[in-house]
Amino acid sequence: MGFVFKKIAASFLMPVGLIALISTGLGMWSLRTKKSSSYGYFLIAFIIWFFSITPVENFLLAPLEYKHTPPFRVAGDVIIALTGGIKEKAPGISGDFSLNGDSGERTFAAVRIYKKTGIPMLVTGGAVFSEISEALVAKRFLMDVGIPEKDIIIEEKSRDTMESAAYSKKICDEKGFKKIILVTSASHMPRAVWSFRKAGFEEITPFPAAYKSSKNPVYYYRDFLPGNLRDSSCAIKEYLGLIFYKIFY
Repeated sequence: MGFVFKKIAASFLMPVGLIALISTGLGMWSLRTKKSSSYGYFLIAFIIWFFSITPVENFLLAPLEYKHTPPFRVAGDVIIALTGGIKEKAPGISGDFSLNGDSGERTFAAVRIYKKTGIPMLVTGGAVFSEISEALVAKRFLMDVGIPEKDIIIEEKSRDTMESAAYSKKICDEKGFKKIILVTSASHMPRAVWSFRKAGFEEITPFPAAYKSSKNPVYYYRDFLPGNLRDSSCAIKEYLGLIFYKIFY
């Protein structure tokens, strides 16, 4: 019983749960004082709780993440790995820059494909909000885990997925790469595939990584406690990105 209480209490002491709890308290206080603002407080609390629980996060993410699934066999001319952010001034074996969670999982998936195929790897990602390019940080990681430098190509100009696709197409055309194995986060894959097709790639094998949702979820009490909104925010960002790309590109 103590373990369950600890988990419930902890979820309401974290920022998202605490805000929902405070909003609920303000709503109850407003009801007692007969203020019309009580319903607004209750609505805020409900929205924060609703989008932070696992079933809703799973509902939002699953259609994105399971549109494409990793193939049992992979073959192509080149692996294209999209970076997804880095951590600056984070000490590591290769310097004061390291891959963040999504970038790390994407890059590690690309390493696994390389070990099976031996084909070259193109890492794409510029210096969006950092001093050095994300692709360069990924290259350091790849060399640390034993990928020969001759098999690593980096693209350091792109600032978003569309630019990654455009710059990658130019490199692939120069090197004669036609069949690509595309590696990115599962939630980002629909937008990535759309962008790379738009850039002119015809033969794309999607290889999603960094899954955050379950295809056949089983829920427990903890899944209905307030979370951190990270996964819901990720899903909403991708849906908005797809809409934006289809309108403006």
